Amino acid sequence: MNIFDSDDLRERLAAMTPAEIDALPFGVVKVNGAGIVTFFSQTEAMQSGMKKRPALGLSFFSEIAPCMDTPTMKGMIEQSWQSGDLDMEIGWVGDFADPDREFRIRAIAAGGGDLWLCLNRLDIHGASASAPSPAPGDGSSVGASDGAGE
Repeated sequence: MNIFDSDDLRERLAAMTPAEIDALPFGVVKVNGAGIVTFFSQTEAMQSGMKKRPALGLSFFSEIAPCMDTPTMKGMIEQSWQSGDLDMEIGWVGDFADPDREFRIRAIAAGGGDLWLCLNRLDIHGASASAPSPAPGDGSSVGASDGAGE
């Protein structure tokens, strides 16, 4: 199983050093309770197209990813975040580098009011770019999930 899909991703991220998080095959962003970026992984910087642009200290939803500042994305995350036990996945299309790129976003409460956003871009076949491709015809798709039953 890819670490992105693991049930203990929250605990794994909390135990990792910034360098270990930077080495993950998917992007990771950590924001505080006000939505301000406190960590922006090197993988996310490269995969998103942000590269060396500043991200720390900026508002994730209004300054880094304004396309995600919608009731569908930000609203759903904030509602679940306020419940205190957020671990949800949302399918999304478009990022800084490629407006047509599909990816999966996993939003996880990090403790202390912080939030991990894990962004796993998909290859052209809809499979995780950081995991083996599914067998043809397996019915895999991208969509929203609250993590129930996973």
